[in-house]
Amino acid sequence: MKKIITAVLVSILVLAVPLATQAQAAQKEINADTKSIPIRNKSGTKTLAWLPKNAIFTYHGSGKLTWKGVTGYSSLTSYFAPTSSNGWYAAVSKYSFKAPESINGKGVISVAQNEVVRVCPSSEKSGWIKMAVLNDGWEWTFWVKKANVIRVDGFAVNSQAWFTNL
Repeated sequence: MKKIITAVLVSILVLAVPLATQAQAAQKEINADTKSIPIRNKSGTKTLAWLPKNAIFTYHGSGKLTWKGVTGYSSLTSYFAPTSSNGWYAAVSKYSFKAPESINGKGVISVAQNEVVRVCPSSEKSGWIKMAVLNDGWEWTFWVKKANVIRVDGFAVNSQAWFTNL
């Protein structure tokens, strides 16, 4: 009887392992930094390649990424943005502008041409959509005219999102 109870308890423990401990699926992300980021070996002693600004790459989690066949690591993951996550999508600005904190408001933060931003299309009001800008962390309080940005979630991995190339 003790062996049966032990077997049942062990099987319950095996089934109760949280899903978070399993390997994370790779996802498509974009480099939102204003410059290239080094891709290094696991120990960080050798630079394997450079991840260009606006590069769309595969992110495996824990700093591991793949860009154009080179798999390596980066400690600068705060500059990575998923191309699609929880209704927010990465986008590239078509030109430089000042983004307001309210619809038709006065612009309070500068957005450069080809800067990576995050947009929420489901928030559309009168042609405006909510926008997040990377400025020492993502700031989620801005608005942009829908026609002023291009979503990049449909772009291929190993490409770069530039308005001049679209």
